[in-house]
Amino acid sequence: LAGASHRFGHQAGVAGVQPGDMVLDPSEVVGVGDCPVLDDLGHARRQFARGQRAQRVNVGDHRVGLVERADHVLAERMIDAGLAAHRRIDLRQQRGRHLHHGHAAPQDRRVGAFDRLESAWPVHGSILVLDNVAYCAAGRSTYLDGGIALYGLDIPSGRIRYRTRLAGPHRATGERNLGFFSPGANSDILTAEGGYIYMRQLKLTPELQEVPVPVLSNKGAQDVGMHIFSTASMLDDSWYNRTYWMYSRRWPGFQLGNQAPKSGQLLVVDDERTYAVRAFYRRNVHSPMFFPGKEGYLLFADKNTTEPQVYGEAGSSEPVAWLPQSEYSRGKKDGKSGDERWIPLDQQAYEYDKGVGYTRTEAPVWKTFLPIRIKAMVKTRDTLFVAGPPDVLDSADPYAAFEGRRGAYLSALSATDGREMTRIELSSPPVFDGMIAAHGRLFVSLRDGRIVCLQGSKTTGMDINPEPLSEVARAL
Repeated sequence: LAGASHRFGHQAGVAGVQPGDMVLDPSEVVGVGDCPVLDDLGHARRQFARGQRAQRVNVGDHRVGLVERADHVLAERMIDAGLAAHRRIDLRQQRGRHLHHGHAAPQDRRVGAFDRLESAWPVHGSILVLDNVAYCAAGRSTYLDGGIALYGLDIPSGRIRYRTRLAGPHRATGERNLGFFSPGANSDILTAEGGYIYMRQLKLTPELQEVPVPVLSNKGAQDVGMHIFSTASMLDDSWYNRTYWMYSRRWPGFQLGNQAPKSGQLLVVDDERTYAVRAFYRRNVHSPMFFPGKEGYLLFADKNTTEPQVYGEAGSSEPVAWLPQSEYSRGKKDGKSGDERWIPLDQQAYEYDKGVGYTRTEAPVWKTFLPIRIKAMVKTRDTLFVAGPPDVLDSADPYAAFEGRRGAYLSALSATDGREMTRIELSSPPVFDGMIAAHGRLFVSLRDGRIVCLQGSKTTGMDINPEPLSEVARAL
């Protein structure tokens, strides 16, 4: 990233651009690694159909380092490419020509992070487009380097329509934060639902005015409004066992969510249902657990109306048992000997430290276990596609599958009842959340730096026929 300019109005060079290409001049190269291809238009659509390269931005380019997985959002035939430097670059979708770009950070400053240099105010790759306005955020935390800058940019002109800075809140000297949550926030992918914009637990109007949301408990729970979020980050593929994605009105705060509906390591949401993959469906004391090579990964569907609850809160109902393990142990009664202290699912959990956490009040629509570590998932009209490395544990090479050295599977399941319809092999696992469906095809971004396009023998609109699937292009 060294040497790249990040000023509004700077005319970066784009050399040798051909129709359908999206290539930056080497002096301006910013590696956008593990990049899933999203919906395509015009010439790019025809290029994909022929299996040719199109709309690719240095996928897997290790010369400058993989900065993050990035999603390119197409709007009005142009591409907004957010980068983990502190600038935006908007390119004409058909010819790759710059339209406008600008400096989103207060100054040009680098910090060391994850064995590379990054901006102190990175702009992540997923740009939110809403009503012809492109929204982006620059920064890491409301507590670091002056906070997070948010912009709403007019797409045709690049003019800044809305802007704000989120910082703090900084407590008075001597005042002590509650022990289980902080009222500030980290930057994450922006989402929109119900007329509001969300960044994790922060709620904003389309004009980027923050909407105050009261804290409901000493664990930091807030009813912020229905939206999809991650308690770690939507870009975090580490699968730490106490973090999760959730589609809910409730920001969960400190509470665990391994018993909750509409939550897991990855989600897909349609108008009626939420589809989730869960790795950690067992628990020991304070730690949700998973044992590789045994039961597989849990894939399930919930009604969107099934909300998580904390038992003991006003209005809560008797929780429903639905996982292989409902009770959990708090260890021996005297610490070393004696009987185990087993905590039931209906134990008081509201404002309780490291209790059961969030539970459900009705069973899932369906659930199934798959021998696939699901790292990418997408739903078409009636089919749920999941992909990932096999759930195998070789005692001679226990990390082989986790590191992508045992290939991968792509499975097609009925979205109605979870029945697996077909499964094929992939040569490499997908990157996290690196699969999309467009124009009757699946596009999968693989960990080995390639993008594959898959198509069924018959297609109808967005409904990809899962039987059989054929790999029509191994390297776009």
